[in-house]
Amino acid sequence: MHDSASSGYQRQASTYADIRPSYHPQLVRRFVERWAGDAVVEIGAGTGIFTRQLIELGCQPIAVEPVDAMRAELIARSPDIDARSEPISLPSSGAASSSFNTK
Repeated sequence: MHDSASSGYQRQASTYADIRPSYHPQLVRRFVERWAGDAVVEIGAGTGIFTRQLIELGCQPIAVEPVDAMRAELIARSPDIDARSEPISLPSSGAASSSFNTK
């Protein structure tokens, strides 16, 4: 993650969580129907907006968020979510734009 993005999220996690809208319910439902099983690993979970929507649809997400303040906000708003801090490193070859399904 670029340093400026990380520091911005670190400083404004609460504001982000307060004003960032959730994802459209039909979009989340289509994602779950097509790609998700019971367990979903969400990389870059932020404050848990999408994570909570996955839970509402019966998934058991593992939320991976490297920015401490964002993860703390996620845990404060949803203490039962499995939230983890893991280093996230993807090659610059375009892997970040790919999706991976282990079904």
